[in-house]
Amino acid sequence: SQAITRFDEAQQSLQDLGTGVELLSAIPNTQAHTASTLLTAAQRLSYAGLRLSEGWSSLESSWQTDTTTRLAMLATHLQTVLPYVEEAQSLLASVDQNDLTEEQKTFLNQASAKLPLLSGSLQTFLALSDFAKTALGAEGSKHYLLLFQNQTELRPTGGFVGSYAEIEMHKGAIE
Repeated sequence: SQAITRFDEAQQSLQDLGTGVELLSAIPNTQAHTASTLLTAAQRLSYAGLRLSEGWSSLESSWQTDTTTRLAMLATHLQTVLPYVEEAQSLLASVDQNDLTEEQKTFLNQASAKLPLLSGSLQTFLALSDFAKTALGAEGSKHYLLLFQNQTELRPTGGFVGSYAEIEMHKGAIE
Protein backbone atom coordinates (compact mmCIF):
# COMPACT_ATOMS: atom_id res chain seq x y z
CA SER A 1 0.00 0.00 0.00
CA GLN A 2 2.98 2.32 0.61
CA ALA A 3 4.22 1.64 -2.92
CA ILE A 4 0.82 2.53 -4.31
CA THR A 5 0.82 5.77 -2.36
CA ARG A 6 4.28 6.67 -3.64
CA PHE A 7 3.44 5.79 -7.25
CA ASP A 8 0.28 7.88 -6.98
CA GLU A 9 2.39 10.78 -5.67
CA ALA A 10 4.87 10.36 -8.53
CA GLN A 11 2.03 10.29 -11.05
CA GLN A 12 0.62 13.47 -9.48
CA SER A 13 4.06 15.09 -9.69
CA LEU A 14 4.21 14.31 -13.40
CA GLN A 15 0.78 15.84 -13.88
CA ASP A 16 1.76 18.92 -11.85
CA LEU A 17 4.65 19.63 -14.21
CA GLY A 18 2.08 20.96 -16.60
CA THR A 19 1.02 20.62 -20.16
CA GLY A 20 4.58 20.40 -21.48
CA VAL A 21 4.99 16.94 -20.05
CA GLU A 22 1.48 15.97 -21.12
CA LEU A 23 2.29 17.01 -24.69
CA LEU A 24 5.54 15.04 -24.59
CA SER A 25 3.76 12.04 -23.11
CA ALA A 26 1.27 12.07 -25.96
CA ILE A 27 4.10 11.81 -28.49
CA PRO A 28 5.40 8.26 -28.83
CA ASN A 29 9.15 7.62 -28.51
CA THR A 30 9.80 10.30 -25.89
CA GLN A 31 11.38 9.74 -22.52
CA ALA A 32 8.41 11.40 -20.81
CA HIS A 33 6.11 8.86 -22.47
CA THR A 34 8.40 6.02 -21.35
CA ALA A 35 8.52 7.33 -17.78
CA SER A 36 4.75 7.64 -17.64
CA THR A 37 4.30 4.12 -19.05
CA LEU A 38 6.78 2.61 -16.58
CA LEU A 39 5.15 4.46 -13.71
CA THR A 40 1.70 3.20 -14.69
CA ALA A 41 3.02 -0.38 -14.99
CA ALA A 42 4.59 -0.10 -11.54
CA GLN A 43 1.29 1.17 -10.14
CA ARG A 44 -0.58 -1.78 -11.63
CA LEU A 45 1.91 -4.24 -10.15
CA SER A 46 1.59 -2.52 -6.77
CA TYR A 47 -2.18 -2.88 -6.94
CA ALA A 48 -1.72 -6.56 -7.83
CA GLY A 49 0.58 -7.01 -4.85
CA LEU A 50 -1.89 -5.25 -2.56
CA ARG A 51 -4.78 -7.44 -3.72
CA LEU A 52 -2.63 -10.55 -3.27
CA SER A 53 -1.65 -9.44 0.21
CA GLU A 54 -5.30 -8.78 1.09
CA GLY A 55 -6.16 -12.23 -0.19
CA TRP A 56 -3.60 -13.92 2.04
CA SER A 57 -4.73 -11.85 5.00
CA SER A 58 -8.33 -12.89 4.49
CA LEU A 59 -7.25 -16.53 4.30
CA GLU A 60 -5.33 -16.22 7.55
CA SER A 61 -8.32 -14.69 9.30
CA SER A 62 -10.66 -17.43 8.05
CA TRP A 63 -8.64 -20.49 9.01
CA GLN A 64 -11.65 -21.96 10.79
CA THR A 65 -13.70 -22.19 7.58
CA ASP A 66 -13.58 -25.28 5.41
CA THR A 67 -10.95 -25.86 2.72
CA THR A 68 -13.27 -25.33 -0.24
CA THR A 69 -14.45 -21.97 1.11
CA ARG A 70 -10.83 -20.83 1.54
CA LEU A 71 -10.06 -22.06 -1.98
CA ALA A 72 -12.99 -20.02 -3.33
CA MET A 73 -11.81 -16.95 -1.40
CA LEU A 74 -8.31 -17.30 -2.84
CA ALA A 75 -9.68 -17.69 -6.36
CA THR A 76 -11.78 -14.55 -5.91
CA HIS A 77 -8.76 -12.51 -4.87
CA LEU A 78 -6.59 -13.92 -7.65
CA GLN A 79 -9.26 -12.98 -10.20
CA THR A 80 -8.82 -9.37 -9.12
CA VAL A 81 -5.01 -9.66 -9.34
CA LEU A 82 -4.90 -11.02 -12.89
CA PRO A 83 -6.13 -7.88 -14.75
CA TYR A 84 -3.47 -5.74 -13.04
CA VAL A 85 -0.72 -8.18 -13.99
CA GLU A 86 -1.93 -8.41 -17.59
CA GLU A 87 -2.14 -4.62 -17.89
CA ALA A 88 1.38 -4.19 -16.48
CA GLN A 89 2.62 -6.83 -18.90
CA SER A 90 1.06 -4.96 -21.82
CA LEU A 91 2.48 -1.63 -20.65
CA LEU A 92 6.01 -3.02 -20.26
CA ALA A 93 5.81 -4.53 -23.75
CA SER A 94 5.05 -1.07 -25.16
CA VAL A 95 8.12 0.62 -23.60
CA ASP A 96 10.73 1.89 -26.05
CA GLN A 97 13.99 0.42 -24.76
CA ASN A 98 16.01 3.12 -26.58
CA ASP A 99 14.95 5.52 -23.82
CA LEU A 100 16.46 3.32 -21.10
CA THR A 101 19.93 2.79 -19.68
CA GLU A 102 21.51 -0.67 -19.91
CA GLU A 103 20.69 -1.36 -16.26
CA GLN A 104 17.07 -0.34 -16.81
CA LYS A 105 16.87 -2.50 -19.94
CA THR A 106 18.11 -5.51 -17.97
CA PHE A 107 15.51 -4.93 -15.25
CA LEU A 108 12.75 -4.38 -17.83
CA ASN A 109 13.69 -7.57 -19.68
CA GLN A 110 13.65 -9.57 -16.45
CA ALA A 111 10.25 -8.19 -15.47
CA SER A 112 8.91 -8.70 -19.00
CA ALA A 113 10.04 -12.34 -18.91
CA LYS A 114 8.52 -13.06 -15.47
CA LEU A 115 5.14 -11.38 -15.88
CA PRO A 116 3.87 -13.87 -18.51
CA LEU A 117 4.84 -16.69 -16.14
CA LEU A 118 2.94 -15.06 -13.30
CA SER A 119 -0.05 -14.40 -15.53
CA GLY A 120 -0.02 -17.99 -16.79
CA SER A 121 0.23 -19.37 -13.26
CA LEU A 122 -2.72 -17.26 -12.13
CA GLN A 123 -4.78 -18.38 -15.12
CA THR A 124 -3.89 -22.04 -14.51
CA PHE A 125 -4.81 -21.80 -10.83
CA LEU A 126 -8.12 -20.14 -11.63
CA ALA A 127 -8.91 -22.78 -14.26
CA LEU A 128 -8.11 -25.63 -11.86
CA SER A 129 -9.74 -24.12 -8.77
CA ASP A 130 -13.28 -24.88 -9.96
CA PHE A 131 -12.32 -28.50 -10.61
CA ALA A 132 -10.58 -28.72 -7.24
CA LYS A 133 -13.63 -27.34 -5.40
CA THR A 134 -15.83 -29.92 -7.11
CA ALA A 135 -13.38 -32.78 -6.46
CA LEU A 136 -13.06 -31.78 -2.80
CA GLY A 137 -16.83 -31.87 -2.33
CA ALA A 138 -17.76 -28.18 -2.18
CA GLU A 139 -21.30 -28.79 -3.49
CA GLY A 140 -21.81 -32.09 -1.70
CA SER A 141 -19.98 -35.24 -0.67
CA LYS A 142 -17.83 -37.02 -3.25
CA HIS A 143 -17.00 -40.71 -3.09
CA TYR A 144 -13.68 -42.07 -4.36
CA LEU A 145 -12.31 -45.57 -4.68
CA LEU A 146 -8.54 -45.99 -4.39
CA LEU A 147 -6.99 -49.21 -5.64
CA PHE A 148 -3.60 -50.29 -4.31
CA GLN A 149 -1.47 -52.42 -6.63
CA ASN A 150 1.31 -54.86 -5.79
CA GLN A 151 4.14 -54.21 -8.28
CA THR A 152 5.76 -57.59 -7.68
CA GLU A 153 2.72 -59.36 -9.17
CA LEU A 154 2.59 -57.69 -12.58
CA ARG A 155 -0.72 -57.17 -14.31
CA PRO A 156 -1.61 -55.07 -17.38
CA THR A 157 -2.59 -52.17 -15.08
CA GLY A 158 0.79 -52.26 -13.29
CA GLY A 159 0.23 -54.78 -10.53
CA PHE A 160 -2.20 -57.04 -8.68
CA VAL A 161 -4.96 -55.11 -6.92
CA GLY A 162 -4.64 -56.46 -3.40
CA SER A 163 -6.44 -53.82 -1.37
CA TYR A 164 -8.57 -50.75 -1.75
CA ALA A 165 -9.84 -47.74 0.15
CA GLU A 166 -13.13 -45.93 -0.11
CA ILE A 167 -12.92 -42.20 0.65
CA GLU A 168 -15.69 -39.69 1.11
CA MET A 169 -14.75 -36.01 0.71
CA HIS A 170 -16.95 -33.19 1.97
CA LYS A 171 -15.86 -29.53 1.79
CA GLY A 172 -12.19 -30.49 1.62
CA ALA A 173 -12.20 -32.90 4.55
CA ILE A 174 -12.01 -36.68 4.47
CA GLU A 175 -15.07 -38.07 6.20
